[in-house]
Amino acid sequence: MSETAASPPPVPGAPRRHRLRSSLLTILGIVLVVVLTLAAYLWLAPAGIANASPDSQPARSYEEALERFDAIAGRQAADPSLMPDCHNRLSEHGRSTDTVIVLFHGYTNCPAQSHELADELTDLGYTVYVPLMPHHGEVDREHSTLDKLTSEQLVRYGNDAVDLAAGLGDHVVVMGLSGGGTVAAYLAQFRDDVDLAVPMAAFLGLASVPDWLASPLVNLAGLLPPIGLGESADSAAGSGVYAPYASFDNNTRAAAAYMRLARTVLADAARTPHRARHTIVVINQADDTVNVSMLDTLESRWEALAPDASTGYRFDASLGLPHDLIGPDRVDQRIDTVYPVLLDLLQSP
Repeated sequence: MSETAASPPPVPGAPRRHRLRSSLLTILGIVLVVVLTLAAYLWLAPAGIANASPDSQPARSYEEALERFDAIAGRQAADPSLMPDCHNRLSEHGRSTDTVIVLFHGYTNCPAQSHELADELTDLGYTVYVPLMPHHGEVDREHSTLDKLTSEQLVRYGNDAVDLAAGLGDHVVVMGLSGGGTVAAYLAQFRDDVDLAVPMAAFLGLASVPDWLASPLVNLAGLLPPIGLGESADSAAGSGVYAPYASFDNNTRAAAAYMRLARTVLADAARTPHRARHTIVVINQADDTVNVSMLDTLESRWEALAPDASTGYRFDASLGLPHDLIGPDRVDQRIDTVYPVLLDLLQSP
């Protein structure tokens, strides 16, 4: 009679450890897929806006342009959330002029930033229009609505400003600082009724963010809730670098709105000449706020496809100029150096 060897007794807990190992591997696999999918989205998804083409409706006369300005002024006057100094400003001569200049203020700033430059330009015979950006110029400087700013709003804002300006003068010049420079760059790239565009220290990207990381950062900002990056009123008071009308608020959503518009401009500039008749990219080589490399890229792309209509100007780093080149209400301002250069550039094309 043969004997059968006895089976070894089961190891206590073995099936449970096997199930636990399988579960952990499954979870790790899911996490890996999610991480890879997120990374692919951040790097590969388009960071620009879907439709940047202007929906333009230029004012057909001087009177129509004034009616549009008065309508905006009425809405702003009735809005208690806005600082009066930050309302749209129009300096004109009672008639249409040869040239009208649209001045776009910077991110977290308002039209008051440009009041001294606008006065000098008006004295030279230009009509000057300084429009307030959406969600800027609010009374509550610490808790603004900047987190609601979108690239599409910036596009509409820029196009509306040029449409109004078209009735104020025969030739339209757009100038903008920082975030306003981004808007000016967009208008240069996409509107053929702009005679001259002068983006100054344009906010195409952050100085602390390398070029290759800009698009992923913009896409990430769109997925996350707004993250506040500003200062409190107490910590900002007395610093001398905040104008009395500038917002202390700053957040990832608002910054991404400018950067997304910039990605749109840079992408189109790589394949299509700018539509403006002439462009001048103004770069502050001492700028520690915006990405100077991206400004170099924009200038080189414009010059490559429209060499006879594209130039640049650089303020040397040795000057130590602040990012805000034009606002007169900062302790570190050097408008005595900057303004004469800007006025000369307007005569150069």
